Amino acid sequence: MQQQQQQPMTCQPCPAAGGVKRSSCLASSSGEGPAGQPVRYRGQVRDMLNPEYYRDEATGAMRERKPLLCVPVEGENQWASPASTAATHTDDDVNQKRRRLDPTAAGAAAAGAALPFQPAPPPAPHVDVSPPTCLLVFPEEVAAAGQGLRLNDVVSVLGELRHEPPADGAGAPVAVIHVTRVLEKGRAALAYPSAHQAGSQQQAETQQQLGDLPASRGHMIRALASSLGGDQAFANSTLAAEYLLLHLLSHCTHDPVLVGKHCLNLSGIAGEGHSQAVAQVEGLLRLLMPRTRMVPVSLRGLNEKPMWPRKCYVTDALVGGPLLLSGRTHLVLDETQLGEGQLNACGVHNFQCLRQLVQFQTMEIDYQYYKLPIRCDVPALVLSHTKSILPCDTHLRLSQVPAAMAAAAAASPHAQQQQPPPSSTGWGLEPGLGCSLETLRGYLSFCLNHCTDYCIPQEVGAKLQEDFVQRRQKDPTHCTADWFHRQLTLARLLCQSHGEKKLSLERWHQLQHMEALANQPGAVTITPTTAAA
Repeated sequence: MQQQQQQPMTCQPCPAAGGVKRSSCLASSSGEGPAGQPVRYRGQVRDMLNPEYYRDEATGAMRERKPLLCVPVEGENQWASPASTAATHTDDDVNQKRRRLDPTAAGAAAAGAALPFQPAPPPAPHVDVSPPTCLLVFPEEVAAAGQGLRLNDVVSVLGELRHEPPADGAGAPVAVIHVTRVLEKGRAALAYPSAHQAGSQQQAETQQQLGDLPASRGHMIRALASSLGGDQAFANSTLAAEYLLLHLLSHCTHDPVLVGKHCLNLSGIAGEGHSQAVAQVEGLLRLLMPRTRMVPVSLRGLNEKPMWPRKCYVTDALVGGPLLLSGRTHLVLDETQLGEGQLNACGVHNFQCLRQLVQFQTMEIDYQYYKLPIRCDVPALVLSHTKSILPCDTHLRLSQVPAAMAAAAAASPHAQQQQPPPSSTGWGLEPGLGCSLETLRGYLSFCLNHCTDYCIPQEVGAKLQEDFVQRRQKDPTHCTADWFHRQLTLARLLCQSHGEKKLSLERWHQLQHMEALANQPGAVTITPTTAAA
């Protein structure tokens, strides 16, 4: 029996039903792809427009569709974009993944039963497009697949590209994609790129990473310490690298209180080479993490331009600032440029926005008449001369090595081999690190995607409670509930960095040893922040 091919539905907006204005908030779509071409698009939800009502020309019935204004994913690095990894994914890999995820097909294959025949769709290659702004339209038949999308979410869809004229008839046509299928959305679209591989290949690499996990972790610590200048620049660079690794693995949830946040402040970055040190840290993170954003924090920058998102009613569009980021985008705040001075009204508002994001992982969208708070998952790393003005979870002051000792150590052949290059492009394969970027990315991929099921055994939990009670009796001012919450968060991240899913007393004692080194005078100051938003 031949399957009847569904004809594309033609529709016209119904002015009487109240269409939305989409003229000035969208850029021209000329040159972004032929009209009517099946396309694949991946972007970040920038604004959620009002529903559109139209009349179905086939049936004459009134129907509803929900448009989303999307932009390219903010802060996404080139190596992590789907276009750079598309060559590694074949149609056979996708089909194998679908069969693995289909319980009906898996059960039928295990029982030896023949799978029901499903006619293949006609060949229609999808072209990847990335217009500067795009309007995703979800008709009623696919509206359920688009439910749950929120502002800043990343979504990947298949659909039909059309160049539609603006509602007011003025200006160039705009890019509109009529969605036919939602591929990924939300957290699934934010997974580490190395996790999107075929089943057999992924299992083989996972086993290899399990066997080499301690070595890979050591390479990661050395890479992070080298980006900070190594032991030749700071005596506690290895300890700082440990906390920086825990920061890279952190992400938070709001269920219903804020859990999992670990914002790190590394201070002591001073002198003539402070800008180079900041560039080295940010350059390495840009090569390791899929999405990063560097935001310089200076007195002039705070006073000049607003950082908070706001609604512009002239263009009927949401104007996003540099802090309107998708989940798990690592934010690097450079406070080394911050000097003395006075903040104006814009600067005070910017500071409050940064403080709210770092401390509570929330941000308010200014709609002029009211403010709408949204939840975020943006781990923040603050680099500064002295302790940051922002309330970070951990403040670690780098202990600078005296100039004479640093010069003698830098002259040794061993130190010259471990010295990081001035340009981040040289991180491909370092003799001093003994590994490649793919090894470091594979380690992070394993820790982020395969060590999520975490638990605390009952006997370990009882020991932790007893330890907390004893510490609270000795120092009730410092050992608060927020302090214990931070300790549990760091313990989970430490286990995750070792590829472990259960907290052991060994890891707990290792964390306490790190905290003891961190609390040495002149090295580190721990500042717990409020856990609940």
